[in-house]
Amino acid sequence: MLERKFVQQPELKKQYIDFMTEYETLEHCKEVREVNDSSNLRKWYLPYHAVLRPSNITTKCRVVFDASAKTDGWSLNDVLNIGSLNQNSLLSIVLCFRIHRYVLCADIAKMYRQVLVDEHHTPMQRVFWKSDSSHPIRVLELTTVTYGTASAPFLATRALLQIAIDERQEFPMASKIVEDYFYVDNALFGFNEIAEALEAQKQLNQLLKSGGFHLHKWSSNDHRLLQTVPEADREELVCIEGSDFNEVIKTLGLLWDPSADELLFVS
Repeated sequence: MLERKFVQQPELKKQYIDFMTEYETLEHCKEVREVNDSSNLRKWYLPYHAVLRPSNITTKCRVVFDASAKTDGWSLNDVLNIGSLNQNSLLSIVLCFRIHRYVLCADIAKMYRQVLVDEHHTPMQRVFWKSDSSHPIRVLELTTVTYGTASAPFLATRALLQIAIDERQEFPMASKIVEDYFYVDNALFGFNEIAEALEAQKQLNQLLKSGGFHLHKWSSNDHRLLQTVPEADREELVCIEGSDFNEVIKTLGLLWDPSADELLFVS
């Protein structure tokens, strides 16, 4: 079925290949030889499909692995523990975001895929893949937390929280931001003094880098808070078609106009 789509939609094929190639290049998956599997190895094969987001500036095609697909009445998600919540509510984070004079927002690049899964469990995250109908089928094993699995949000946010706990003494301001002002991979925080905001931003970058995370898509209501941010790591403003809004960014389900420092929505 996927091969037929590739024939009919060559651009989709290219985006699929680019996505899967990046997955391998970043070592977020590895090829396995099933002949080497032990007889009692527990394994699962995930189907997948593409989610196309033409308006997205970075990733226009994301391959989503479907851990809810059932075989003989069961899916992988049916047997995974979801885990508890590790972060504050969305409402409380947005409300806190509004009380500061100087505010910033950013998110973690490929957050889930920065968290390794124990190698004893990765056989439960296998996929079949071939980039062309003339190629043999390969078996890839996803080695990191996988979007689409029921446990993914807990595993990723718990790993993030642990970094804050471990490094609280060295990065006190950043640790508090991680503990109180993150919603999944999105950070929204602020201060009433520019010096404090700059120090917190510096600490947050250092803290997350120590755990293998990288912050990008930075935006702020004050240009001084973006001067040290590389151009590639700044959020690009977009115009909402058919509206009277200025250039905005999308964050936590809302629109934010940094220049006016207003939260907006399209009715």
